[in-house]
Amino acid sequence: VSAFTIASKEVGGSILKLLDFAKERVLRAKWRMTKVKLIIICMWINSRFAKEQQSKKKRMQGDKAVTRSIPIDIVESVLMRMNPKDAVRLSTTCKNWRATTPRYDPTMSKIPWLLIIADDFYTLQSIIDENMSFKIEIPSFFRGRKFNGDASHGWLVLRSKQSDIVSLLNPFSRARLDLPALNCPGAFFLHMSSPPTNPDCLLLLVDAKNLYIWRPGDKSWNIEKNVNARYYKSIIRIQEQFYAIVVPDFELVTFQVLPLRVKKLDVPPPIDIDNLMEYDLTLVESCGKILLVCIHSSLFFTADRDNLKELNVILFQLDLKNEIWIKMESLGDQTLFLKNKNNQTISISAPEAKCCGNSIYFIDNWSRDVYFIEKHSIRIVSRGSYSINRRLWITPNLI
Repeated sequence: VSAFTIASKEVGGSILKLLDFAKERVLRAKWRMTKVKLIIICMWINSRFAKEQQSKKKRMQGDKAVTRSIPIDIVESVLMRMNPKDAVRLSTTCKNWRATTPRYDPTMSKIPWLLIIADDFYTLQSIIDENMSFKIEIPSFFRGRKFNGDASHGWLVLRSKQSDIVSLLNPFSRARLDLPALNCPGAFFLHMSSPPTNPDCLLLLVDAKNLYIWRPGDKSWNIEKNVNARYYKSIIRIQEQFYAIVVPDFELVTFQVLPLRVKKLDVPPPIDIDNLMEYDLTLVESCGKILLVCIHSSLFFTADRDNLKELNVILFQLDLKNEIWIKMESLGDQTLFLKNKNNQTISISAPEAKCCGNSIYFIDNWSRDVYFIEKHSIRIVSRGSYSINRRLWITPNLI
């Protein structure tokens, strides 16, 4: 059978050789039926081989279709200067551009971008190249209104400060989802498990007493009452389970919703609690593993941050089987994007995103400064200001 995959022009000769081989070993009485079966098998193999060759040829032609008619350097130059929103849209026009755009457009890589919100101005800035930034237009409905904004899976979660409006906005596709009214002005964003276009998406908001849950298709919010979820810090979700650190005791819990089930894990803190108070703790899901990133609070209370040469960062990985935190010496080829006082944690593969591995990009919620931490050294890569309302990590997509 393997002989038929050598080349299409050799298939005919291989079939004749196979028939002659079989004729010498099959009784004359059974030869006619055996011959028919062999011919059918050979025809099927030949047909399948021809289809695979044809499909492979079409794929190769499709990948080269764009760059065959337009020089590669021009394609790259065009994509480098496009607004990320338009570049993402371009990738959906046809299969040729879908294959070509991610190769040359920096906004289509897996690396998150810095979303800067200043009043009604939304700016997307590259964290790799500070000179690369784009303005994003938002629908007129949101202009002039005061919203608490968070970002997750490429979507903005907007919660009105004056009314019960909760909306989800994709700033690249401009898709907008207005969620059911939530008559609770004090509720704030806690977690979104996936893009809202995913039927399994779970959006969690919380106030002083209750946990509010929305799923795609829900006409009203599901409410879990008398839940101290406001003390849940740095929530992540792995295999249908939520994990969170509960302050101030730094307990690790796992929980499910609808219905709510909370379980305290018997995992002792990796550091003495008195010393743990000096660190900002963040849970991160990385390659299916649960990591704990501890950044010393000296970063947040140092006046001369430009001269902060070293920073104490401790990494741990959770061993669920033995219920213990194991200290890590390195992140390997992973790069983390974090923000304190927020549930934003993103882990990416540095080689795929073409950025530095074993490093952390960190947004300070108070100063709005963005820090780059590598091998315990630290530097500011983007300076914040009081005119900036918020800074968030966001990954452009149309999903």
